[in-house]
Amino acid sequence: MTAAGALTTVSACWPVLHTAHRCHVRPYPKGGPQARRRLKLSKWLVVVLLGRRDRVPHEPEDLIFPSLRRTIHHPNNVRTQIKQAHARAGLTELPMNPHTYRKTVGTKIGLKDPEKAASQLGHASSEVTKRHYIEPTYEGPDVRQDLDDFDDFD
Repeated sequence: MTAAGALTTVSACWPVLHTAHRCHVRPYPKGGPQARRRLKLSKWLVVVLLGRRDRVPHEPEDLIFPSLRRTIHHPNNVRTQIKQAHARAGLTELPMNPHTYRKTVGTKIGLKDPEKAASQLGHASSEVTKRHYIEPTYEGPDVRQDLDDFDDFD
């Protein structure tokens, strides 16, 4: 994480590869080395991440959320921790996992600007983003006049 005045960025971490004995970060994202990107963080997220960094001993290149042994979390352990946190908060009925968070961000940004959402998610074009990440909002037909008859109590 890099802070430059009011602008704070983070390097996007590539998917974790896991073998039978250890996990490690892929040297580059799925799209190859040219797909590396730096993301700008919102103010509230900067506060959260800087607070976490200040509570946990670290080196600048360290993981933001290391395991207890200061290694990379196995993806299944991350999902388990998310489920446990949701259970503690009483949100057991909500389907939450890392992809749900990703889709939420894609939808939130994409409803305003699909191109920005595609860039944030690392997609080559906004077509994948529109098809799989931006939840469509169904707009029903305009039946207000038909329903106005219910107001006629003569």
